[in-house]
This record gives sequence, C-alpha cells and structure tokens, in this order.
Amino acid sequence: MNEEGEEAAGKPLPAAVLIDRWVGRRLVELCQLSAARPEEVAGLLGISVAELEDYRNGSAPVPASVLFLAARRFEVAMDYFFADLSEGKDGHALSASCTPVDAKKRPRKSP
Repeated sequence: MNEEGEEAAGKPLPAAVLIDRWVGRRLVELCQLSAARPEEVAGLLGISVAELEDYRNGSAPVPASVLFLAARRFEVAMDYFFADLSEGKDGHALSASCTPVDAKKRPRKSP
C-alpha cells in the first residue's frame, strides 16, 4: 500500500481501510503532541505499543473504546479523529488533508 490510498497493483483501497488509517494517524498525532513516550500512551489507553503502530499504519482499526479513552485523555471531541475526512464522488474513495496537528489549534471538547 502507498500513501495515496492505492495498493501496489494500482487498485484503490477500500474506504474502510482509508478511514482506519486516517483515524489511526490522528490518534498517533495526538500522542506525539503529548510528548509522552509510546509506552506511556499505550499504557494509558490499555493497548500495546505494537497495537498503537498497527492503528497508525491502518493495519488494524482503532476500537471505539480506545478512541473514547484517547478523546478523554487528550481533551478532544470524538469527531476530532474524523475531521478533514471526506467522501469522494464515487462514495468509496476518500480524501483527506494529512497535515500535522497544531497543538494551539487543536479542538477542545465542549464543557
């Protein structure tokens, strides 16, 4: 698989894989902003470092329970993980602007 959402054979990846990859990357970005080591973040979320890496590269979907704990830990709304993700014209291809998260612009959850 490459970064553009295509497998080596040039076929587009299924939407579910692209969504999983996007959500995993958003989770890892939040972890990096916290300045905590991956081991610490994994412990806080009740997962292994290997699982955290699987979420980042999209080889495993992030469970809802992990997203919930991460949202609470990093004080973001749940929709943060899906922000900037949009459905393509065909209903399958997804596009997203994959830019680093700016800690100052990070959305805070409502009180």
